[in-house]
Amino acid sequence: MRKIVAGLLCLCMMVSVAACSSQANPIAEDAPSMAMSWMEDAIKNNQLMSFALDGKEYKNHIGKWEKTVDRSDNAWTVTYKNGDLTAWSEITYDPELAAFEWVNYFRNGAAQKSAVISDIMAMDIEVIIPDAVLTSANGATSATSDFQPYSIDLTQTTKANISADGGRPSRDNLPYFDLSNGEMGVIGGIGWTGSWKMNVINRNGKIQMGAGMQETNIALQAGEQMRTPMIALQFFTGDQDAGHNAWRQLVLKRYTPNDPETGKPLTSLPITMNTWGGVGSDILVDKVDDAVNYDLFWVDAGWYGDIVSSTDTDEAWRVQRGNWYPIAHV
Repeated sequence: MRKIVAGLLCLCMMVSVAACSSQANPIAEDAPSMAMSWMEDAIKNNQLMSFALDGKEYKNHIGKWEKTVDRSDNAWTVTYKNGDLTAWSEITYDPELAAFEWVNYFRNGAAQKSAVISDIMAMDIEVIIPDAVLTSANGATSATSDFQPYSIDLTQTTKANISADGGRPSRDNLPYFDLSNGEMGVIGGIGWTGSWKMNVINRNGKIQMGAGMQETNIALQAGEQMRTPMIALQFFTGDQDAGHNAWRQLVLKRYTPNDPETGKPLTSLPITMNTWGGVGSDILVDKVDDAVNYDLFWVDAGWYGDIVSSTDTDEAWRVQRGNWYPIAHV
């Protein structure tokens, strides 16, 4: 699997879950076969993503597209072609950890603007989990409840809608979830740097899960191409703790940045500094240089923009979100 969105993925999981279990491989032997069977059915039945085309619902138009499935070992490319408009999903699978990752793409090969593509769901799937409980965690809103986990019993409330607003993927809710009934389940994440939404519906143990960007209504220009959020989905057997341990192993194996020469993690021990954001990247780096020797300096907020706050409360750094001026500091 590609090692992207690693920083957000690793940081949020370290905040939201406890230290990794010493168990080397917490995936039960039947989870990989369960996962593979599920993916084959999802591809066959066009139940991996969804989108409306020119106002028509996905189920009412996708069967008319020309479909091809290319597979190489543990990777698939599922392609749908409708005239000059192409949609496809690139899927990779880790059989050891029973985990999938996929990204969807759209490309307009015509010389004119495409039809309107709307209601894009990067994940629109069905899993069978009787008596399922949905678990996620609060995002960051500067509240005492930040990152606190919560659960929704889907036998009592058959519908759940969660989202992150304000253009930030970990505001309001973290982009991670699991569905479990104490014996088996799935756990996953939504890889996106902006606002997202997820809808869950329980139909007598058949759980419909949809996730993607908010309020998509897009026409591609001639030759234009776009992608959707990335989805990671892992199958597990056992209770919720078993699922969380499996996910930690996945994050460690597939998403944790390593030194390309040694293969070891880039940092061995994180150090937290109590430094107020908004002072500018040069000043932040100088403060760290004066304090410790380090391999990687990770700043959550306040380094962007070229206007330095004059006080702790003028919030000049806040209004510069989206203006990125990275520096090379030696």
